[in-house]
Amino acid sequence: MLIFKFPYINIVYFELLSSATLKINIMIESVQNKKQSVLIREKDKMKMQKYLKECEYVDYSHKRVLALATNLARGCEDDVEIAKRCFTYVRDEIHHSGDYKDDITTYKASDVLKHGTGWCYAKSILLAALLRANGIPTAFCYQRLSCSEYVEDVYCLHGLNAIYLKEYGWYRVDARGNKEGVDAQFNPPYEKLAFELQENEYDLDELLSDPLPEVIEALKKYSCYEEMIHNFPDIEEKKRATKIKFYQVDAFAQKAFEGNPAAVCPLDEWLDEELMQRIAQENNLAETAFFIQNGDDFEIRWFTPTKEVNLCGHATLAAAHVIFNNMNYKGDSISFHSKSGALLVSREDALITMNFPSEPAEVCEIPQAILDAFELRPKEVLKSVDYIVVFEDGVDLQELHPNMEALKKLDLRGVCITTTHHEYDFVSRFFAPNYGIDEDSVTGSAYTQLTPYWAQRLEKKSFTSKQLSKRGGELSCRVDGERVFISGYGVCCIIGEMQIS
Repeated sequence: MLIFKFPYINIVYFELLSSATLKINIMIESVQNKKQSVLIREKDKMKMQKYLKECEYVDYSHKRVLALATNLARGCEDDVEIAKRCFTYVRDEIHHSGDYKDDITTYKASDVLKHGTGWCYAKSILLAALLRANGIPTAFCYQRLSCSEYVEDVYCLHGLNAIYLKEYGWYRVDARGNKEGVDAQFNPPYEKLAFELQENEYDLDELLSDPLPEVIEALKKYSCYEEMIHNFPDIEEKKRATKIKFYQVDAFAQKAFEGNPAAVCPLDEWLDEELMQRIAQENNLAETAFFIQNGDDFEIRWFTPTKEVNLCGHATLAAAHVIFNNMNYKGDSISFHSKSGALLVSREDALITMNFPSEPAEVCEIPQAILDAFELRPKEVLKSVDYIVVFEDGVDLQELHPNMEALKKLDLRGVCITTTHHEYDFVSRFFAPNYGIDEDSVTGSAYTQLTPYWAQRLEKKSFTSKQLSKRGGELSCRVDGERVFISGYGVCCIIGEMQIS
């Protein structure tokens, strides 16, 4: 019985997978019956946008590339026919630089087309450009193969593409070019690559929206045939670390070392939840925000050192600051999707405003744990996501020293103490020992509860406020119906990269 291996069929289970790719063996007899199992669900279409994007290398807006893509698609009835034409063109009409010993190295799709030559990596870039120009999601993927054809006892990466076809799902192809002993074909759902894996060779089980940095680095650095054959890009997957971009932003601050620091990690796709929690623990900040981009919108999640939370204001501001200032984002507004619903963030110059759902608190009996935690008796206590503990007007909150062990006995996320102030409309402090945060520096999400309370109490809608932590942070907020607008500044203090084996 023949069994074909499709390492890239993972879309149906996208929400259940945290990273990498589902490997699945499909028997020939059942292929036809299982075609529908890899059709992308409507709600997952946004997740395919990264496989349609243009970048410096996949420059499909270039007039030469766009003209060819348009010409190849002319008269085609479906995506399979377009993909086959594009694949055949790149395989047969573009020289493989190694086979022809062409003394030029190309890495942009437009340059590959201009010079008519490219190594397998460059040919995969051109194929991705032609397909993405026609709206067909295309990924980069790799094998690690022996390159004894050029140099003995050396292994290197070999560049492929995975194409998303509506009828079949992800389908791998190899456009490196055929020759004696090499016969790569396009015949979905059956995979026919240029080389069968031999001992010590393997697939790298990832669908990438961009070529590997190691590949681009080699193509840029080694400009001729002789240089390339001695410096093929290589990476041993077992030793390769996952690299995660990392930013540390002081939220609700206008200069470094004030406000509330948050870590921000942009991702291409969600990591395993346990790994995100461990990263947050390693960061050891009040919050670490992770986000991915889906089309024009973003999905966001927040982790304290000990738990995931449903909403975090200062880490949302920090994430927005990174998107606005470090990711070449051109818009002035961001739509985040979170476990608390849609969160809208906008900017006006450097000021960032978050549009959050209001979470009004209701008066409750004062829990014994709160009476035990504070030396002063509160004026009243309210209950929402957190306990809102209101003290008499003018009480100096900085003189209060709560008993953290008592606060740990409470059942909600945290405790926010508040009162009026002579310089601000109101001030506050926030404690969340059950989430690994004895005192938070500035807690943006607490203002979704504080703002409606003070709006009713002071009979106004707009406020200035300060959180009286050791670092401190100023912000403005206003209530408008069922929404609360919270504004502040951010300062990026650290930019780095995590490497996780």
